This record gives sequence, C-alpha cells and structure tokens, in this order.
Amino acid sequence: MTTLTTRPPPGRDAGRDVHVCPLCRTENRSGDVYCIGCGATLEPEPGAPDEQPAADEQPAPTRPRRRPGIMALAVAAFATTGAAVALGVLWRGEAGHSRDLSAQAVAAGTELAVARKQLAATRVQLRSATTVGARRNTVLLRTQTVLAQVDPLLSTADEIQRYTAHIQGERDWFTTSVVQLVTDLTVLGNYLLETDPAAVDPVRQRAFVEAVKDDLDSVRRDEATLHAFDKSYDGASTRFGRRADAFTKAVRALQQQLKSVAVK
Repeated sequence: MTTLTTRPPPGRDAGRDVHVCPLCRTENRSGDVYCIGCGATLEPEPGAPDEQPAADEQPAPTRPRRRPGIMALAVAAFATTGAAVALGVLWRGEAGHSRDLSAQAVAAGTELAVARKQLAATRVQLRSATTVGARRNTVLLRTQTVLAQVDPLLSTADEIQRYTAHIQGERDWFTTSVVQLVTDLTVLGNYLLETDPAAVDPVRQRAFVEAVKDDLDSVRRDEATLHAFDKSYDGASTRFGRRADAFTKAVRALQQQLKSVAVK
C-alpha cells in the first residue's frame, strides 16, 4: 500500500525546516506535534531552538487537524459493534429457526406414531381379511365340487326316467303279447274241444298252433327286453342313490362352511 505524503506548499512556509515522521516518513512542518500522514506523535528534533519565533514570524492559525489513528479506531469499533449486533440478530434467528424445526420434528414424530398405529391396525385387518378370504375360497371350492356333482346326478335321473319309460313301454308290449297268447290259446282250445277229432282240419289246426307259437315267441322277447330294461333301471337307480348320497354330504359340508364363515 502506497502512503501519500503531503509536502508544504511553496509560499510563506517555503524555506522553513521540516520534521520527517520516523514512522511513515511524511514531511511535517517544524513544530508540528502530530504527523499529518499517520497521526503519530512527533518527537522534538534534537538541537532545535527552544525560543519562540517572533510575533511577526508566527504562522497563521490553522484549522485543527483530525487524528487519522483515532478515526481508524472509531471506525473499527463501530464495525465491531455492528458485527456483534448482526451476529446477535443472526443467533436469535437461528435459535428461533431451531425451535421451529424442533417443534416440526415433534409434530412429525407424533404423526409418524399415529401412522404406525394405523398401519398395525391395517395389517391386522389385512390378516383377518386374508383368513376370511381363505375360508371363502374354500367355500367356493366346495361349492364348485357340489355343483360338479349336480350334472352327473341329473344325468342319472334322466337315465332312470328313460329306463322307466322303456320299461313301461315293454310292459305294455308284454301285456299285449300275453293277451294275444291267451286269446290264441283259447281259440285253439275251443277248436279242439268243439271239433270232432275225426273232423279236425289239420291246416286250420296248424294255423292256430303257429299263431300260438308266434305269441309265445313275442312274449319271450318282450320278457327278455323287459328284464334288460329292469336290469338297466336297477343299475341306474344304484348309481343315482350313490350320487345322491355324495351330493347330500357335499351340500351339508358346504352348509357347515357357510355357517363358519358367517359366524367368524
């Protein structure tokens, strides 16, 4: 940093002695007490005359100079005070901000605790719902099993109805064949009883006998068919009974599961 030195202007002070500041090397007028450059106190020069100059040689009164050192100290003190005040304001602001953050942290902690409780309750409900859902799935599977048994059961019932219709038809045919056989036998018997053996017509007698034979064959066929239908009917009835029992058990089990789900 360069120090600007002030030299006395030429004029009335020209030719006078100067006093150089030992600190900043600024030239001061002889007799100055303080340096005009740095404000330091100037020591009197050795060998300087003690007598005062004559009245006509007295310098003109000058305006008192300010001491730069004191001004620098004042500025430094003011700056230090301002910095201290700014630091105090900043500290109070930071303290308030810290309190706000602490309050927000407490509130956040409370909300977090509430959220944790709600989450725990939700997990319990979820587990309960999962258990109920599992039971309901079991019920649905049981229901599907029951429904799957309905079709075979109905099919067997239809089969029984068909066999019943066939049996009824074959019984009707069998009855007709038996009636025809009885009729033909009656006709043949009456012919043989009423006709003199010597006058029996062999052709007519043979016709009556062939008619009776055909009736017997029809009765035998109808009886065999009726027996086959009876056997099929018995098998269908047995299957229907087994499937009906299984269906009844499945329905009862389903009812029990439905009750358990409704209670829980």
